[in-house]
Amino acid sequence: MAKRVAVCFGDAGTTDCIGESVNQLLAEGYPIEVFLDPKGAGRKALTRLGIPFTEATEIDIDQYGLVISGTNGKAQTLWVSATKAALDRNVPVIWCGDFYMSGCEAAVRDLVPTWLTTLDESARKLALRARPDLGPDSVVALGNASFDNVADFLSPSYRLAVRKEMRRCLNSATIVYFAASSSNQFKREEMDATIHALVTSVRNFIPPPHVIVSFHPADPAKDELEALARDLLENADVPHTIGERVMSGVPDYVGADAAVVQYSTEGVKSSLVVPTAFVLLPSMRAYQRTRGGKWPFFPQIARGAAEVVWHVDAFDSTLERMLEGEDDYFTALCEASQEHFSGLIDGGSTGRLKKFLKQKINDIK
Repeated sequence: MAKRVAVCFGDAGTTDCIGESVNQLLAEGYPIEVFLDPKGAGRKALTRLGIPFTEATEIDIDQYGLVISGTNGKAQTLWVSATKAALDRNVPVIWCGDFYMSGCEAAVRDLVPTWLTTLDESARKLALRARPDLGPDSVVALGNASFDNVADFLSPSYRLAVRKEMRRCLNSATIVYFAASSSNQFKREEMDATIHALVTSVRNFIPPPHVIVSFHPADPAKDELEALARDLLENADVPHTIGERVMSGVPDYVGADAAVVQYSTEGVKSSLVVPTAFVLLPSMRAYQRTRGGKWPFFPQIARGAAEVVWHVDAFDSTLERMLEGEDDYFTALCEASQEHFSGLIDGGSTGRLKKFLKQKINDIK
């Protein structure tokens, strides 16, 4: 291998997606240099993995024979500049997509990577439809390493133990998990309306479920939104936990009875484990359309593996269905998830991504 490999990170999501695969390749001695967009939130994940990195908004492409980049919804400067520089010099580029419609962001619509890896086969089909400039052979469904532990969460004995312990910790028989998107991507009034509607709905149950609330760590309005949720839940006399995990090392949705999510990776994960409703209000649907997405926007919804809330007035009926549905309802959700999203629950994403990246690195002349 005559030249090194530049790996570019930005948002935390793509660091979680391929960080472990890159870490293993570094341990095997591959000539990889890691860069982080200064505006990206991936710093924490890289530090946790022990991966050395350099903050940069551009790279000297002449030093590299391959560029690997995560696809980023927010920190896009390094992703765009490194890709442009590589394509101008005929250096191959791999984009590693961590989510649905990754690689279809408006900022990169005029850039065509050599390869795009996607979350699953559904994401591959969505990308090819939204970006006809990507050839079928250049888009590969390999997964997201952060999903690999979902296989453990689906074990009946593991989930039963988590549910039992979480109920003991919270002293509650029923638990609802809520994961918000970042408010700087969507209209703030819709974020507020979602929180109001959720609280209004859960307080109708007797007794009300314990609500675990999680806001995006990079949300600039995180403190304000947490305060709003706390005030509303306290005034409604609804038990709640905000801003921290109930059990160390275990995502809260694993022990929940139902999950209510916005546009989030946690939402896709929770839909593989528990009944989940995506809240897709107008600005969230508009965001999807800017990337080429079409109704119903998430394949989990189209395949019957998850619920959807198009308007806040639908919260009541949706929560009732998820918390009080018949056994056949829960069975149908589970079967749809296992049939259509098996690639997300097999625990093999890290290995597939590593194998693919290693092959492309070895191909460098």
